[in-house]
Amino acid sequence: MNALAPAPTSTQLTLLPNDPMQLMALAERLALARLIPPHFQKSPADCWLVMSFCRSRNLDFMMVVGECSVVQGRLFFSGKLTAALLNTSGHLANRLNYQYEYNDKDETDVYAVTVSGRLNNEAEPRTIRITLDQVKTNNKMWTTQPEQQLAYAGARTWGRRHAPEVLMGLLFEGETIDITPNDQPANPPQTFTPRLPPRDVTPNVTPNVTSAPNVTPNVSPNVSSTPDIPKLSNELLTKMAQEQIVREPMPFTIERHGDENEHWGAWASELMEHVRRSPDAATVNDWTTANADSMQAFEQRSEKGYAKLISQINAELNTKGDE
Repeated sequence: MNALAPAPTSTQLTLLPNDPMQLMALAERLALARLIPPHFQKSPADCWLVMSFCRSRNLDFMMVVGECSVVQGRLFFSGKLTAALLNTSGHLANRLNYQYEYNDKDETDVYAVTVSGRLNNEAEPRTIRITLDQVKTNNKMWTTQPEQQLAYAGARTWGRRHAPEVLMGLLFEGETIDITPNDQPANPPQTFTPRLPPRDVTPNVTPNVTSAPNVTPNVSPNVSSTPDIPKLSNELLTKMAQEQIVREPMPFTIERHGDENEHWGAWASELMEHVRRSPDAATVNDWTTANADSMQAFEQRSEKGYAKLISQINAELNTKGDE
């Protein structure tokens, strides 16, 4: 009568849709939540990436997103998530085991840990040994909880060596120093070359590629106030990019001048021009956030065109994340 109900499975916990468009719609709403970490608020595309990761690993998004951070445009996971990914991956016959070595008999001065784990279909466990001097950072947690931090670092090292298909290219907090040296400036200068827009963003839309003789270098990139401005030719855009005439404005809401295919095509083309000229993934997120209402309306009008637009935006996010 008072028996406890069975714990929900990981599938029940995730509750994430399989359809990418439904997942993006959910990400747009979750990005407005106050309980989402600040670096994910108003960034639906970033939420979408974490949600996609959770869906592929069958993890609970709300539990994982709190263990994520963004450092110089790269996604990092907390050290405590490392062992969880390995233990729940299905690759291990037993959970990871930790054996510590101490400098004193009271076991208060730890200096090394040996991490062992047995893979499925193997008789003997695989082990690695790391010392405190090899992995210790300036984080105060290494002073207050050295055993726990050694466990995080040991699990990460074990996974990188013996189960790389689980951790793959994921980055963890303890690896931040490896890619961001202390002598690197806090905000390094960024240089980029504007990319050309695609010839066709929405199906059945024929872009106007006629020349624009009245366009001068001082024309503002915000063309929402000039409804019939012709589309620049690829040759002219290339010349402007080489001469560094194009300057990207702050993200703004791109207006449409009708609801026909050509109006939506012009809107999507302009959005993708700004996305391609964005210096980093954060700026891309700002553009998608500023135009979230139009993107939602575009999805309702043309699921195929919306899917193509999202695919191109995600491709740019991946490229700028790698840069």
